Amino acid sequence: MTISTKGPDVDLLHTNVLVYAVDQSGPHHAAAKAILDLGTQPDAGLCVASQTVAEFYAVVTNPRRVKEPLSPTEGLDLVQAILAMPGISLIPMPVDIVRR
Repeated sequence: MTISTKGPDVDLLHTNVLVYAVDQSGPHHAAAKAILDLGTQPDAGLCVASQTVAEFYAVVTNPRRVKEPLSPTEGLDLVQAILAMPGISLIPMPVDIVRR
């Protein structure tokens, strides 16, 4: 399967980049935060898949996955803040994805 885009190149953010950007105690925090901070720039060309958003929320709110989990409300607020960044676009999941 080939995926092509029309227009400028984009970079897909991985769940781990989002988690590391939030986890200040992790060894990859600084690098991940720098990548996420690019999202504040309208021309950053970053995108995130809906599955990634769901995984990110599940990880950062789970006390078995992170040392300092966020509350469900904090997790949702953080997801909304990330998706509101002008340089990050949400890639929607096609309705027929299960059939593929």
